[in-house]
Amino acid sequence: MTPTGSTQIDAAFAVDFAERARVAMVARDVDALVDLATDDVIYDDMGADKSMEGKTEMARFVGSIYGAAVDLDVHVEGVFVGVDGETMAIRWRAIGRRADLDIPFELEFVNIYTIRDGKACRWTTIFRHMDWLGHIWP
Repeated sequence: MTPTGSTQIDAAFAVDFAERARVAMVARDVDALVDLATDDVIYDDMGADKSMEGKTEMARFVGSIYGAAVDLDVHVEGVFVGVDGETMAIRWRAIGRRADLDIPFELEFVNIYTIRDGKACRWTTIFRHMDWLGHIWP
């Protein structure tokens, strides 16, 4: 299923969206993060075994990620708006400690969003698995 509809976005929108997402991630506020998405969001994360549909599935997955991290800090490394006016990407750096293994981590990742009516209707998270796994098996 591919969400339809669009919203023309610009750099100011993308920077504001990034800051709202960053604040939610640092606070580990699942509700605030999921509120940036449409009800019918398609959420893809390289750490998941399948695409998730809707806010409930997204919230369940994001909550499990937040539960695995303590002392989480997230930095925006770059914000990019696509030429189509409805796609944007944010490059992130997350630094924290894995609660399950009590070890520090640093992870760079990119989120790609398709925006409809001011919210993400498609949200894709991309990272190198070895960046995450390297903190388990150095």
